[in-house]
Amino acid sequence: MSTQCPINATTVDTFGQYNQAAKHLIAAYRFGTARVMSGAGERYEQFVGGRSLLSDDVKQRLIDAEQKVGNAVLGVVSRVADKADSLVDSLAQRAVAGVETLDEKTAWSRDVSVINALRQLNLPVAKVSLKLAEGVADVSRRLSERVAGQPDVVAETVQTVKAGVKKARAGAKRVQRAVRARA
Repeated sequence: MSTQCPINATTVDTFGQYNQAAKHLIAAYRFGTARVMSGAGERYEQFVGGRSLLSDDVKQRLIDAEQKVGNAVLGVVSRVADKADSLVDSLAQRAVAGVETLDEKTAWSRDVSVINALRQLNLPVAKVSLKLAEGVADVSRRLSERVAGQPDVVAETVQTVKAGVKKARAGAKRVQRAVRARA
């Protein structure tokens, strides 16, 4: 197979970044649920342990029942997250396969100067889209780390998103100007 068209290669990279972003969000869901269930279990144990009207045997049975429910919820969340991971991977693989098929079927057009000019005109937009996808993947990674208990990164994340949006808008304006200038 010949080398892939630059705009198609950029599109494949963009799909990869969004795939990573989705996986980070799924991981954040998994970590977040585990943290919530852990905290709720600890508070429930403290609450039941502080009741003087209940015998120690009743308290232990209540705590054991809550832990069983918590483990069942975590099991369901784990299965849902695993299925979501599989779905995200499947969608990304299909999208990449579609771009590769399109690239193969349009290989003849690489020798057509008009189409190459259009590709060169659209390539900056594709690169801006890739930068935006990289920013989304980075933000979702940081969110996942934060939910998992990593250091606070909210302010830095907001700045990254704002910078990515500014770059995307500036790139789109440059492309619009270039289109108008060529017209």
